[in-house]
This record gives sequence, structure tokens and C-alpha cells, in this order.
Amino acid sequence: MRWEYGRVEAFERGRLLKKPVVLKLAPTRTLTVLVRDKSGRPLKGAKVYLGPEWGTPQVSYPSTTDESGAAVYKYVVPGGAYRSPSADLDGYYCAAPADILKAGGPKWSDTLTIAMEEARRTQKGKVVDADGKPLAGLSVHTSFGRKTTSDSNGEFALTNLPDIEVPVRAEDREYTGSAKSSKATEYITITAKKWQ
Repeated sequence: MRWEYGRVEAFERGRLLKKPVVLKLAPTRTLTVLVRDKSGRPLKGAKVYLGPEWGTPQVSYPSTTDESGAAVYKYVVPGGAYRSPSADLDGYYCAAPADILKAGGPKWSDTLTIAMEEARRTQKGKVVDADGKPLAGLSVHTSFGRKTTSDSNGEFALTNLPDIEVPVRAEDREYTGSAKSSKATEYITITAKKWQ
């Protein structure tokens, strides 16, 4: 079966069927995700991600919070399994758990709240190979969605990091490496090794 621009076509053994196709549509639910700072103030402009459980064919799109800090998903499939939503906003980080929620299930709520904390720390560092030579052009990133690229001297600066310990990865098609960044580390060196 193929869906294209609002038209449904059914195929059998590679041939288009001329008989009518019956689609049964299920009613959907609405989910409102509220994004707040530590003091409960609404955060406008945060990107909210509601992802399906790994291995499911459902597709979801990011939504952006409005003046009240709300992001609304109008078409959540009942019975569909979703990871708890996460949010991204410059200057903040979200440490939401990745629980699986079942739409309409016992843990489901039509309104969920994400608490975000300020993230103002900058981590500087350098990416080098096993011989200590700088590596340029590697993607340097964190699990919080912060990313940059190492410059011609192998140096980088990641901004808007939280004060907690954060793993930092550097990689490209040839090299990979990681180091830990925290409030106590002003400068880190990531020694990247060739992929094996």
C-alpha cells in the first residue's frame, strides 16, 4: 500500500489494484507538554521532542513552546508507545528520564511538565590523535545536544553546558574519542583513535 499526497493506492504482486481500499482511522489524543524553569516560570521557544519507542513505525515532529511554555501534540495515537518528551533551549538543559509512555495507558497524562535548569558553562578543549597531533574538522558534541567542530588547531568550545559532569565525544568517519567535562575542568583534551 502507498500513501501519497492524500491518495491511497493498493498493490498486489506489483500491480495496482482497482478495487476500493478501506482505511480504518482511530481517534487520536492531545498531549500538552509544559516546559518550566527551576522556579516554575514558563519557557517560550523551547523545542520539544516526543519520540516513538525504538522500533515502532510512528513518526513524530518537534514542537515549539508558546508564551505559556506549552507545546501541543494534537494527534497522539492511542495505544502508541512513546518515550517521555525532552526539550532543548539555549541556556538550559533538560535531564528528563526516557521512560516509555503508552498513550491512554496507566502512566499516561494528557499534560506533562518538563523542568529545565540553566546551563551557562563553556567547555574549551582540544582534539588530538594518539601522537598528540591536532585533529581538525571533528564533530564535538554532548548528549544534551550541544555541538561544534574542532578548528584547524584541533580546538573547540562548547557553550551552554550544565554544571554537572557531561561526556563529550569527538568523531568523524576516521576518528572517535571522548572525555568528561565538569565545572572543575576548564580545558579538556580528547585523544581520538581510529575507528576499529
